Amino acid sequence: MAVKYVEVTIHKNGKVDFKVSGVKGPGCLALTADLIKALGNVIESQELLRECHEQPLTESTNVKPTLRQGT
Repeated sequence: MAVKYVEVTIHKNGKVDFKVSGVKGPGCLALTADLIKALGNVIESQELLRECHEQPLTESTNVKPTLRQGT
């Protein structure tokens, strides 16, 4: 399972930046939704990283097949 990170940078002028990593697909937006809401729901700009446009992994894609020999 990938580790999810939210890097928060608060600049001297009060601007706040979030950088999410370890999350594929739109889950990155859900991960920061509460933080954005707590800061007043103001978004000046948004840049989605490549991971946000990738297909999210499901549990079935994380499972490695196991080869069993018959008895």
